[in-house]
Amino acid sequence: MAISHEAHTVKQFDVQLANLRNMVLEMGGLVEDQIKCAIAALDQEDLHAAREVIARDRIINGLQVKADEDCVSIIALRQPLG
Repeated sequence: MAISHEAHTVKQFDVQLANLRNMVLEMGGLVEDQIKCAIAALDQEDLHAAREVIARDRIINGLQVKADEDCVSIIALRQPLG
């Protein structure tokens, strides 16, 4: 029975790491889009587009906070006892 529990724990850890990885990849894609939009806004001197870039930055910030929290949680739950 302990083997089954251990396998479940490891599998759950893999799922947590995969979720974290996906979140970081999503953030990277959003940042890439933000950079493109920011460059276009500067190039075209488009104040409205620049404000949209700033407004969308909150989404990335929220993902960063969530990723930080998930990292702390994973480390706290998976650290060796002793």
